[in-house]
Amino acid sequence: MTTAPDEASSPYAWLEDGASAQVADWSASQQRLCADLLAGLPDRSRLRTELARLHAYDTVTAPVWRARTEFFASRDTNGTRYAVFRRDRSVTGAEPVRLFDSTTRNRESGQLVTGWHVSPGGRAVVVELAERGQENSRLLLIDTATGTERPVPLDGYSTGSLAWHADDAFFFVRTDGPRPELCWLDTRDLGVRQVLVEGADPEARRLSIATSRDGRWLCLFQYAVDGTVTQYVGASADATAGRLVPTLRSRGSRVLARFSSDGRLFHCTSADIASGKIHIHDPARLRNRTVPLPLPPGEHLLGFLPLPVPGPASGDTLVAKTGTATGIHLRLCQGNRTTVLSATDRLYSIGGLTTDPLRPGHLWYTATSYDRPPAVHHLDLTGRQAHLHQPTSRSDDAPDVEQIATGVESFDGTRIPLTLLGRPGLLRRAAPTILFVYGGFRTALVPRYMAAPNLWIAAGGTYAVAHVRGGGELGADWHRAGTGDGKAVSVRDYLSAAHWLLNHGICLPGRLAGEGESNGGLVVASAVTREPGLFAAALITSPVTDLLRFHLSGAGRNWTAEYGNPDDPADREVLLRQSPLHNVRPGVRYPAAMISFWSGDRRVDPLHSRKFCAALQDAGDGTRPTILHNALGAGHGARATADGESLAADRLAFAARWTGLDLAAALARHPG
Repeated sequence: MTTAPDEASSPYAWLEDGASAQVADWSASQQRLCADLLAGLPDRSRLRTELARLHAYDTVTAPVWRARTEFFASRDTNGTRYAVFRRDRSVTGAEPVRLFDSTTRNRESGQLVTGWHVSPGGRAVVVELAERGQENSRLLLIDTATGTERPVPLDGYSTGSLAWHADDAFFFVRTDGPRPELCWLDTRDLGVRQVLVEGADPEARRLSIATSRDGRWLCLFQYAVDGTVTQYVGASADATAGRLVPTLRSRGSRVLARFSSDGRLFHCTSADIASGKIHIHDPARLRNRTVPLPLPPGEHLLGFLPLPVPGPASGDTLVAKTGTATGIHLRLCQGNRTTVLSATDRLYSIGGLTTDPLRPGHLWYTATSYDRPPAVHHLDLTGRQAHLHQPTSRSDDAPDVEQIATGVESFDGTRIPLTLLGRPGLLRRAAPTILFVYGGFRTALVPRYMAAPNLWIAAGGTYAVAHVRGGGELGADWHRAGTGDGKAVSVRDYLSAAHWLLNHGICLPGRLAGEGESNGGLVVASAVTREPGLFAAALITSPVTDLLRFHLSGAGRNWTAEYGNPDDPADREVLLRQSPLHNVRPGVRYPAAMISFWSGDRRVDPLHSRKFCAALQDAGDGTRPTILHNALGAGHGARATADGESLAADRLAFAARWTGLDLAAALARHPG
């Protein structure tokens, strides 16, 4: 906290200080209340077992190619075992060599692998290790020839920010100071040097970086407080000398960029995406040109990969990753032509695009859907043939899921995409339903495999996903419509989806549960304070609930572009009307609410959960419980699957109790 709380404008301000004895006593009483209520719900341990079974698969990443060597990683079911391999493809039938294994080395308890990075020549790999859910990682440097490991003593490393310059040097972003800094490290002496960027905004709130495949060129993205992004491109050698002198600057509400294998930079801003074009910058020759990027209506660009393929137009060939409300797809873009590369009868998402300069026209990617775990595919663009590069196992008796992409009309006539998941015939019968939402920070809810919804569906329930404004499903304008005073639009879109489910007989009154996490928790919390009678239960995890003081804790100072600035009088009036905490009314029959938080959360301070829980408990009419669930240890970021399974089991049991879903049928098939 940076200022003293104002009790009049911040109800339950005394619950902000998590270290005080008063809050500790209150929290302990809440833990007992939660434990007593959950203990009365049947089959929680069996739910955990069944969720673990549905999670019983290993994932493998798309390969990363360095000359004649293939690098890839695998992760086990619960995320606690992570291994990195290399394989020499010049030797027929060569077996993978394990470079790193999180279970066979002496790792600190609770650490998880959050990423890995191969140097340009393949001589070194850096593995990122983070405490459960934390924002920063520790680094481990591995010599790929000998397997020798060396810890990198680096404070403040921002997870995922590493970009190689050479086999013995990399750039990274440091966040342990008052503002993020661009730095580089020499792996020979582990010395850290700061890089000054000519013309950069010293007040930037976030930085991210990328380098060309050979490490010769560096691209820096600077995120300002007002949400704009500025891109700087320059020579890595200049940066290691202490100063980045950009050869290119571009600015927009969003910037996408990717280096081709020959060192050219393909890039576009949000305005370029809207007008269907992409720029190609040659930093070595200081040449720029623009090529068309034709996409059909309803699709927006999420990313791309310059891909050399045989033919006269090879230099302008892109594989574009495009998004719709139903998922992420691949398109081949050559000049004015665009062709769909991925098609399936299911709602699905694509990720992990990689290519190999020694095999032009070949692409590797991961694909997943709501009911199928991710698997790696290999696509030969010359013959347009795809096959499984690395399949993923799945339980033979996993539920058969019907997937329906539809839409609902919101209050202003806008069509809001809605995904329905359930047993076959879900439109012909009413069932207890969970309605999930996120709706913020341009994050798209795309198909991905999750065990908990599949278990809910196996028991006969319906799982729905509302793609409301504020998210990233339909591009920049869709996100912008749900920011600032438009955050109320996100909530009204969500309420429209809830009404549609009830009006169309998908769900009966008294059988609907709202679910949201982080910003989605804000949307659900706002929805239940606006129309509490719509919901039988609310599953709210790590929510932002006090919109007058969010900027004073956690990472809240970075969210003013999304929500508004509480220190601005005009914004403050809007935020007061939208803040869930400030709109709880006494004597109202609120739905049964399970408010969960991760005790190690450094992004969304648990004070939001504590205050909203206390407000609901004091205001409710006593007919339905409000409980505060403390998921001990982990934070807002990556965490072991086992951590999530325990919380998911409790949420399912809670939702089933208050929506009337009988979980026994789903559990009876596996009585162990």
